[in-house]
Amino acid sequence: MVTTHVLWLFTILVTCHCADVHIYPDIPEEDGLHLVPGSQVTLSCRSSEKINWIHKSFPAEELTPKYDLYVEGEDHVSNLTIPIVSYKHVGSYMCQSTTHNKSIYIYVTDKSHLLFKPSSFDLFAALNSDVIIPCKPTHTAVDVCLYDSDYNKFTDYDPKLGFKVKDVTVFNSGYYVCEANTTFTEKQTFHLSPAERK
Repeated sequence: MVTTHVLWLFTILVTCHCADVHIYPDIPEEDGLHLVPGSQVTLSCRSSEKINWIHKSFPAEELTPKYDLYVEGEDHVSNLTIPIVSYKHVGSYMCQSTTHNKSIYIYVTDKSHLLFKPSSFDLFAALNSDVIIPCKPTHTAVDVCLYDSDYNKFTDYDPKLGFKVKDVTVFNSGYYVCEANTTFTEKQTFHLSPAERK
C-alpha cells in the first residue's frame, strides 16, 4: 500500500521513431499514471525529431515542471520533472514531435482534494455545439456526478475530460453543480453561457 509518507520517483520514457510511439514502463494510456502528493515524477520523451512537452499552464512558479532537453546520438531527448507532485498537477501531458505525439495522464491520489481545479468556472459554448464541463476527479477512486439547476443528472462522462453537454441550446444556460464523493463530499459550481455562432 502506498502512503503519502513515501517519496516515489517515477520515470516514463516516451519514444517516437518513425511511426512508433512507446511509453516505458508500459502504462496503458487509458489507465494513466497514479501518483501520491509529495512524490516526484520525471517524464522522459525521446524521438528522432525535435520534441516538446505540451500541458496546462500553472499559475505558480513552484508548480511549473522543470525541463531538460538534449541530443543523444541521433535522438532528441526531453525530460519533464515535477519535483513535488500535488493535486494541481492532475491532467494530460503530451510529448509532441513534428509528425507524432504521445500523451500520458497523471492522477494524484489526494484524499483532501477530490476535484481537479479548472482555470475557469465560467464556460461559453456556441449554440448547437457540444461543450465539456471539466468536472473531473483527481483520482479514480472518486465518484463524480454533475447536475444542472433542475437537478437533471448528466451521464456522458470521461474522468480525464469531464461531462459532455450535447447540442447546447439556450435552455442549457445556467449553473451546474459538480459533486465528488469518497468519505466526504466536495463540490464545484460552473456557469454555462450559450451564444450564437458568429
